[in-house]
Amino acid sequence: MKYVFCILLLLIGYGISDPADQHLICKPVNEAFESSTSESSTTNCDERATLQGKRGPQGVPGIPGPPGLTSATDYQRVKSMIEADLQDIKDKLKCREGVVVDKVCYWLPKRAGVKVTYDQAAALCVYHGARLAEVTSRKVYEALLGYTKKMFMIDIENKHKGYMRIWLNSNFQNRNVMLANGQRSNFVFWFPGHPAPVASHTQMGIHIQIKPGEPAGHEGMFNINRDVDYDIFAMCQFNLE
Repeated sequence: MKYVFCILLLLIGYGISDPADQHLICKPVNEAFESSTSESSTTNCDERATLQGKRGPQGVPGIPGPPGLTSATDYQRVKSMIEADLQDIKDKLKCREGVVVDKVCYWLPKRAGVKVTYDQAAALCVYHGARLAEVTSRKVYEALLGYTKKMFMIDIENKHKGYMRIWLNSNFQNRNVMLANGQRSNFVFWFPGHPAPVASHTQMGIHIQIKPGEPAGHEGMFNINRDVDYDIFAMCQFNLE
């Protein structure tokens, strides 16, 4: 086995004291004391060992790297996200037969609206621990239309009608639609030809187009006598919180 034998010639005996004039000779042991002019017998000192020179000037700063990850996980945020997802699942389970909008469940009790008056529809919702639905925004209005269309396209008996009507828990007074809490509704989308200028037409409902291919725009809210027994269904609602 060969070993590298490195001799530092301080050359003090020759009067050389400057470290810059010192040399590091790197050769195999068996060649350390042999005299040779052959380049093949000399080992490259750069590959074996070197003396550390003087520190050079400081280089130019590099481009800053991208920001690293935060050192700690925001467990409170993760917990809040999980709790929100779980609550959403619970809401859907409670409202599995209806549609959820802003923590309120809207649903049509099975066979609830066949020839019922407003009072009968309201009593039916109370029986189920709920109340008649209200339209408080366009978001609610569009959700009720979509949900009702989906439900009654499944109901073969009502497909031939092409439309469906549902009672609402609001009334028409002095040309304003009033909610159950006495406040004026911020959203109304009238059915063509309404509001009807009839004093007894105080109760509100929605006319919903069911059958595909019916004339566009044949939907909207209407006012009607609360004692009529048209095929108007009860749309109920209850809070999920």
